[in-house]
Amino acid sequence: MAPPIDLERVVLSDLRRRQGAGEGSSAPRERVLRRRLGGLTSLRHYGLVFLLLFLALVLGFWSVYFYARSRRLAREISILEQRNRFLAQRLERLEKARREFADWQIEVETELIEADPTQVNALIARGRELLNTDRLEGAIADLERAVSLAPDDPRAHFYLGRSYLRRAQRRRSRDEEFRKDVGRAAKELAQAVGLESDFPTARLYLGVAHFQLGDYERALAEFAAYMERKPESALGMWLMAHANYQLGRKDKARELFREARARDPALDIPPDMREGEEGDSQGEAEAAPPGNASG
Repeated sequence: MAPPIDLERVVLSDLRRRQGAGEGSSAPRERVLRRRLGGLTSLRHYGLVFLLLFLALVLGFWSVYFYARSRRLAREISILEQRNRFLAQRLERLEKARREFADWQIEVETELIEADPTQVNALIARGRELLNTDRLEGAIADLERAVSLAPDDPRAHFYLGRSYLRRAQRRRSRDEEFRKDVGRAAKELAQAVGLESDFPTARLYLGVAHFQLGDYERALAEFAAYMERKPESALGMWLMAHANYQLGRKDKARELFREARARDPALDIPPDMREGEEGDSQGEAEAAPPGNASG
């Protein structure tokens, strides 16, 4: 690459060369040329300064914009965090109030039971509240007593079956105890259905009990009976899909899973049933079995 040409030096050298050759007075012409060359140099300097100023203004504008944007995002994040804290506090208060109300109701039922130990309604009500607050041993004791006093009351069998089923979930690591509790749950829930045929919720839990025992055909029959009474239920459809999946009826299961997911997007499904769905990955853990519906 050729070295840059110093224009001023070349012009002055040419002027001096002509002066030596006798081409006229050089002093005025040299001063004029110096002024012109100086003007050209100044223009280059001004252009560079203007370019630098323009770049500084652009950088300043974007710096101010991104700073304002970051401050706005920080404020929005702060507002969301405050809302989350507020909602968490409200939920905590609601849970505390619910627990206090349940404790109060248990105290009322306890007074009734102490006054008359054969009060079946009080035993069922206290057992239900103990179940809802996860005090399962007390719930089972009350409900077993209610069943012994009123064997024809479907409510007592229903809540007792639910209590056994929930305790089974807590004992899942111990297979023998788990199956015993699920078997007891199935027996009590079948009693409830036998005493009250129009009892769809009991059929739902009975289906869950059969599913946990591995009897998928009977589970599917109970889920189908539940759906006859609750055809809009996304949960019932999801449970039917799981039963069909376990029976190897993959096409039917896929159809039911898709419809259940359309009704309730929060419901999870096995990875191999998610063909064509956006955002699903084959690496996800398999969908939880219907045991989670036993609460």
